[in-house]
Amino acid sequence: MPGMRVMHIAVLLSVLTCTASAASSRAMDAQDLSTDLKRLSAYSTALEGMLGEMNRLRKTIKGSKRGHYTSGEHDKIESLLFRYLCVRESLWGIVNKYRDYKEDFGKDEDQTKAFVLAFNAALHLAYYSSTLVQTFMDEPAVIDKLNERYHRSDIPRGTYDRLFRNVTDVENVRALKAAWVLYEEEVKYDESMVRKLARKDPAYGKLVTQNLALYRKAEKQIESILEENSLMLPGVRNKLRHSAITEFALKSRREIGDGLYTIRGMLFVNVSRIRAPMSANLKLTEKQLERVRSLMKPGDIVLTYSSGYMSNIFLPGTFKHGITYVGLPEQRKSLGAAPPKGTPEAKVEKMTKDMMVEKLPTGQKADLIEAVAEGVIFNSLESITDEHINRMLVLRPKLSNREVAEELNTVFLLLGNTYDFHFDFGDGTHHCCTEVIYRALHEQGPVKFELTSRMGIPTLSADDIINGFIKAESGKKPFDFVLLAERDASAEGSAALVHTGRKGLARLCKLMSGAE
Repeated sequence: MPGMRVMHIAVLLSVLTCTASAASSRAMDAQDLSTDLKRLSAYSTALEGMLGEMNRLRKTIKGSKRGHYTSGEHDKIESLLFRYLCVRESLWGIVNKYRDYKEDFGKDEDQTKAFVLAFNAALHLAYYSSTLVQTFMDEPAVIDKLNERYHRSDIPRGTYDRLFRNVTDVENVRALKAAWVLYEEEVKYDESMVRKLARKDPAYGKLVTQNLALYRKAEKQIESILEENSLMLPGVRNKLRHSAITEFALKSRREIGDGLYTIRGMLFVNVSRIRAPMSANLKLTEKQLERVRSLMKPGDIVLTYSSGYMSNIFLPGTFKHGITYVGLPEQRKSLGAAPPKGTPEAKVEKMTKDMMVEKLPTGQKADLIEAVAEGVIFNSLESITDEHINRMLVLRPKLSNREVAEELNTVFLLLGNTYDFHFDFGDGTHHCCTEVIYRALHEQGPVKFELTSRMGIPTLSADDIINGFIKAESGKKPFDFVLLAERDASAEGSAALVHTGRKGLARLCKLMSGAE
């Protein structure tokens, strides 16, 4: 049955999964698919840019001849590796997220979309991982740098070696090849769900076409790496010859049948994993959420820590992600938020329309603006506290209503911009999470941010914002403390505690001191 082939491909593909992220307990929907389609496009663009950087870096790095690296060269290597690992982990998140698409989606079309997304993400991983390995394979001095531990970026020692082992693992290679055999059967069949989806939806048709290019390039590179490192031994060659792969793929398809989950479990035995999620995610009750929202005002900044999301992967810290609370249309209007004079007419029309947005497509209140992989977007306080945050801090800039209006004007002006995968605050054309806060608040009233050079790039982390607030003299603090929400360690599961007032501030100071 052609439609069953997709399930068999997914099972074979699961052997490649290197993440332990827990799947969300809620059922996924079309909005998840739409969001991850945009994210996948952003990751693809970012990786293609990094490919150019890899090639330029290989040509320009002179460390292997000098015996040492300049600070600028060190920064370039660390920055490239950090950004690559950020996107790599996010791609694994997509593969893992849609692993159970047969259960998560009721409609055949949505199941097929979820499969195509996950398969495309996996092929991106296969191609760009093998690209990084091959690019520096003959540069032992660069490999040594890629294998260093980078404390400030939270990159563990031996990263290149782990990538090399993953790319050249025979079982991984066999699984990828076998998955491709079954996938080709699916796309050749004119009435298959994948072919129907490709014809109906151009965005997914593009992914289906892209899959072929990604696989062919990955296959060629992986085989080249195996050959050049004398890993294509007779036993390996026999296992990876086309007839053996086809036999393995078809045998797997025959045997899986109704035993899909049993066999998937077998394939996950001893699979390497990265970045297991931390403690259970924070879960606010409806009453707590109502209280939190009642304490907040437009212009407040929300700083969070989340597990396994691109929005969270910026710099190591107690808090990582920055968001602006923009309230609802009537609140924005009452503050006087409106397109400022001199704004281009096209921007005025867009901003005016955006400032009247009250709800997300999900029906949730559109009361947050944040920069995530798919760009600077609306989100909802209800959404972020329902899905994936581990802790949340709310600070209120000490601004007049007019200054808050100016802050909101800037945030809405940035809405729709693309994400900055370079995390470079010196470039105002793209924006990462805390950069939106920086652009909107820096030198507004008492708020002044000090940028810190990391990997040779001026940045502002969530922890930088918090530490600046804590260290400021009592009468000169740029923010007021509003609340801190964290998991209740004395309770089971994800129950939350919401701290306010002096006790809340004291708890924040303790948290930031590293005492816990």
